[in-house]
Amino acid sequence: SKVESLNNIEITACKVIAKSGDRGAGIGSGRNKKKSPNISATNITIDSGYVEAYATGWSAAAIGGGDSCDASNIIINNGTVIAKGEHNAAGIGCGNGHIASNIIINNGIVNATGSSNAAGIGGSIYGSVSNISINGGTITAKGGTFGIGNGKDGATEKVFISGGSVYANSIGC
Repeated sequence: SKVESLNNIEITACKVIAKSGDRGAGIGSGRNKKKSPNISATNITIDSGYVEAYATGWSAAAIGGGDSCDASNIIINNGTVIAKGEHNAAGIGCGNGHIASNIIINNGIVNATGSSNAAGIGGSIYGSVSNISINGGTITAKGGTFGIGNGKDGATEKVFISGGSVYANSIGC
């Protein structure tokens, strides 16, 4: 069977509460069970509204990539966003062992929590991240590895904070 990526999710002026199942993201891609290359969640945009996303399975971000999936172009322009990853998962970012790129927060209230071995915003366990930009808003990011950055044994490249109020904290593994 063919595994598909998830592309182009836009949330505007509504209330969304999303909970994942087995190793899928709350908002984003499902699990990459066959470890196929180039499976990802791409172009997730939250323009306004109220969003809660929870990843209750293993190694999948609440918003972004499911287990073993990349995530790119996650943009939050405004609204209230609560994202919580459990079991080695990031709040906002990529799945286990993959890459999150181009996470942009322009405004809004964002509360992102990653579990042990993961970041609040960035990588799940073994996940790396590049190009996180925070330009405004009130951001709280807590993770087992970093508030903002990579998961355990991953890498971080280019985090820009140019505005807003940002609280980032490691809650430890």
